[in-house]
Amino acid sequence: MQRSIQVRRLTFSFVVALAPFAAAHAQVPATDAETWARALIDSKFQQNGDDDSLAASWLDLIEKEPQHPLCEITLKLLEQTSTQDAQRVQKRLLALDATRFSPAAAAVLTRMQSAIRVATTPREGLGKWKRTELFPDTLALVASLGPLGDPLDRAARQKLFAQPDFEREHTGLARRAVRWKSAERPLANPTIDPGDEVAPRGGWVMLAFEFDAERGGPGWIDFDLHGSIGPLILDVLSTQDRSWTGSLPDPSWTYSINDAAPVEVDYLHAERSLDERVPVVLRNGRNRVLLACNVDARMQFALHVLGADGRPWRGLNDKGLVEARDHRELGRKVEAQAPAQALATSESYLRALPTRGADTEMLLGTLEAFDARPASGFARLRAAVDAAPDRNGLKAWLSGAYSFAFHLPDTWKRGRARELAEAVVAADPRRADMQIALARILAPEDKEEDAIAKLVALSLETPWTADAPLELAAIYPRLDLEVPAERALLEAQARAPQSARVQQQLAEHYDSIGQPTRALVYVERGADNAVSASSLTKLGDAQSELGLSKAALASYRAAAVIGDAGERANLAKHLESLERFDEADALWAELEKRFDSYAFYALKRADIELSRGNSKAELEHLHEALRREPSNSEARVRLLAATGHEAAHDTLQRFALDVDGTLKSFDASRWNDSVVRVIDAAVAYVFEDGALEQVSHERMLVRDLQGCESEGKQQPAGAVLKIATIKASDGKEYEPTEVDGEFVMPSLQPGDSVEVITKNFRDAPEDGRVRLPGWSFAAVDQPFHLSRYVVSIPKSLALRMVLRNFEGEHKTIDEGERVVHVFETHDLPRVLLEPGSPPPEWILPSVEFVMDSNRDEIAVQIAREAALAVRVTPEIRAAAAKATEGMTSEEDKARVLHSLVTHALDKRSPLGRSSALAALLSRQGNATFLYAALLEAAGIERDIVWSRDYAPGCDPELEPPVLTPERWMRHLYLLVKPKDGTEAWPAIEGRHEATLQE
Repeated sequence: MQRSIQVRRLTFSFVVALAPFAAAHAQVPATDAETWARALIDSKFQQNGDDDSLAASWLDLIEKEPQHPLCEITLKLLEQTSTQDAQRVQKRLLALDATRFSPAAAAVLTRMQSAIRVATTPREGLGKWKRTELFPDTLALVASLGPLGDPLDRAARQKLFAQPDFEREHTGLARRAVRWKSAERPLANPTIDPGDEVAPRGGWVMLAFEFDAERGGPGWIDFDLHGSIGPLILDVLSTQDRSWTGSLPDPSWTYSINDAAPVEVDYLHAERSLDERVPVVLRNGRNRVLLACNVDARMQFALHVLGADGRPWRGLNDKGLVEARDHRELGRKVEAQAPAQALATSESYLRALPTRGADTEMLLGTLEAFDARPASGFARLRAAVDAAPDRNGLKAWLSGAYSFAFHLPDTWKRGRARELAEAVVAADPRRADMQIALARILAPEDKEEDAIAKLVALSLETPWTADAPLELAAIYPRLDLEVPAERALLEAQARAPQSARVQQQLAEHYDSIGQPTRALVYVERGADNAVSASSLTKLGDAQSELGLSKAALASYRAAAVIGDAGERANLAKHLESLERFDEADALWAELEKRFDSYAFYALKRADIELSRGNSKAELEHLHEALRREPSNSEARVRLLAATGHEAAHDTLQRFALDVDGTLKSFDASRWNDSVVRVIDAAVAYVFEDGALEQVSHERMLVRDLQGCESEGKQQPAGAVLKIATIKASDGKEYEPTEVDGEFVMPSLQPGDSVEVITKNFRDAPEDGRVRLPGWSFAAVDQPFHLSRYVVSIPKSLALRMVLRNFEGEHKTIDEGERVVHVFETHDLPRVLLEPGSPPPEWILPSVEFVMDSNRDEIAVQIAREAALAVRVTPEIRAAAAKATEGMTSEEDKARVLHSLVTHALDKRSPLGRSSALAALLSRQGNATFLYAALLEAAGIERDIVWSRDYAPGCDPELEPPVLTPERWMRHLYLLVKPKDGTEAWPAIEGRHEATLQE
């Protein structure tokens, strides 16, 4: 098939998803497993880079033995293979009969054939397809609810599973009202991305699938997650020294089938397959599957309903949930037993072999590695190479795999990949794939000339493939050699005129050198050779850029037929540019209804009314945008420009400080400090979604040279509305020049003032937990003449006020759905801290508004911080087994493992978050995590303990206004609990000081 990923280099595939079942296979295949596996792993065609012949050889195997247990994995490898003439492969795949294959292989073939039918359909004919014809074994309709609130709120999830309440309104993220809504999966895509079903991002989402199963009975619900990259991103983050939680929500998810107890599918604590196949007894009539996951976890779901034999359920009807209100009661229960034996797959066949040779072990490792189980998979890959050290093909396969071993430290895996590639090339200089791999290593090391020399020689030796010329075209621009790059691309085209990869690189090349007309030729060829929503959108963009509006419209329409919301939005934008406002508005209205908590589409409809000159309708859409996203900046700015009023702006203006009156009340003679803060004021407006806009006003009087020095450079936060030096002599104002975010105040002399006015905006918190910045009415370095803080808060947020040491004026103003707090203090001197004084936070007058935290959620969040880092991998398990070999006492094992950690790390990061595996391999990282993982591998109980790390009498914040996970995550300890010894708290931070203490 026409793809950009090549299996012969073992480029990472997101979609190889196999079930880890060990089912028995009834028939004995004609071709033994080792021979078949070798044809996949170590073919002569891989050695010389002949992908077309490689794909043809695999198809020969499949056509000869369609019932072979390894047909499933062979088809999946074919799905990821980039051939130079895709049409020959596609024709042979379309000719295959899925009924002749095992259920697992038939499912892969059905997916491939559907994708081929889309890719080979002329653009004008895409509308003929129905969802029942493309990916017919995948449910097409889904209802979604979200985005919902705090992802850590387990109680809320459990309640919604028990009572999904399809008919009523729910409270979503940032307290937005959300309702269940229905959608269809894209025509040309079998998967549903929860992140595409709700907007804006953040929070979590619940999906509902409903279908009618004729007569009901035993079967399977197959959650196919191929295409999900959340677990892959977790692997990458596990090698980083920072917390993973700030980069990705937990990709784990939960499901419930027909109101049964929810089941969590955990991707955080251990590796797990991307195929979750659940045995069930379906009801006679309506069945329901509920699924909850975090919106931004980068997961995709395809749902298959299978019979007991593993083939699609006959008589299935999934058209019952066209609208969320079509929900109805579940069907009648059927008296039967769920299937007891797992369905046969390529993986289960390999696992059940009495013995595995190097090729079958390598193939099984490949299945695991590219099915979200890289640690166990790569252990098998290395074992296969060790079992047959003279096999260059196995070394080449492993070398290519290391490039995509995202769970391993970069430097370590690059070194291993290079060693293997060099060994293969030394033994067989004609090995094309390893020559290219070495060229890719050399080029980033500023050895472009060496890489080019290798590739030029390789290109002459392999005239049947475009690989070497394409690599040359990628390296030449690093030396600004655009003409040789173009020649290399044209040579690649001559060798592979039908290659989508060649067309894409030619298009990108001509676009990069400012030749869009020539680029368009190759964009169009690429779209014709491999029709997809993405290729058609690129074609439309290229045509539009050249003013080919009619052609662009046709391309955008075709993309919208097989694409999703993004493609429909592109079509609407183009229609709008053509002033076909009715058609554009119809599309925006459709998307506005689908994403009912998202302001973007309401704003696009406002744009159309603005173009039409219909100001009344424009205002209606602006108000709708603000109803959906109360803090949306664009809607607020436009509303203010159109009407002169906007809620936040009006509040900020209404409570603005009387500057003249404040300055008149100021008596400079009462202060002897170098700097006196004459004005320290802010007016804050909190939106209903928890976002905040605040205007701050500061004015400092500098009384001497020390004050001039301290205030001579300003680094204000936020948008600067005003910043100036105000001369005492004549009141003139001098504005500074900004350099790298810093302002050097001009002409500043004793007696002058510095005035700074800024506006800050803070987005609504993703987890819905609102905590406003605290406000202090005094300081330890300056006296304050006036400190004034005004904040307008919606009552719906139910924020709690925390007021400390405050003796000033406080009044509240009830404004219906909102309450305004006004705080003022006057002439507060600088607070002098004496030796041994408590922290300033204990003494200074302050106010803060917070939303109470949930201790259970905090405990979950703290536990999650360590879960990824202490995964037990085969390397960890092997290290623990080797160190404790022959030992029976758990206490003795704990001491030996402690000694192992002591000597295993050259550099320690006591609060680093990289994994135990990364620490073991790179010899640097968190010793506590490494020790914890080794103990678990040895079967010794231990507790990981995050500590506040303060003695109670020294804690600077004994009673914080709100609890956060960071409060406890200042130090990491480990409690070791051997069954035959005394519990111990080992000291393992310093290499030489490390001890195991009781």
